[in-house]
Amino acid sequence: MQNYAFLSELPLSVPLPYLVGSRAAWAVVFVVLAFGVWRLRSWGRQGLLVAFPLFLAQAWLDRLAFGQGEFLRQTVLVTAGLHAASLILVGWVLLRRRGREGFSA
Repeated sequence: MQNYAFLSELPLSVPLPYLVGSRAAWAVVFVVLAFGVWRLRSWGRQGLLVAFPLFLAQAWLDRLAFGQGEFLRQTVLVTAGLHAASLILVGWVLLRRRGREGFSA
């Protein structure tokens, strides 16, 4: 929000209020879920298992809907690899037996 005036002058393919609003909403969701995971609550773990793939899906929808040609082509493989690796890591940590056993109801 501090750089809103500067950012509004950039040639973005996405409306700036959409970017700020969606990122702020995801920030609130992840702060709440981080609190639940920190406190080892099962709702935090389950919420993270749902929210993280949805966050990545929205990121891909944004890229495909608003991405600009050359930049999208140059970064698609690296982004796909990073997203896949992060999804595998989060899933592995939260779905393995030791990870499930640590969370209470």
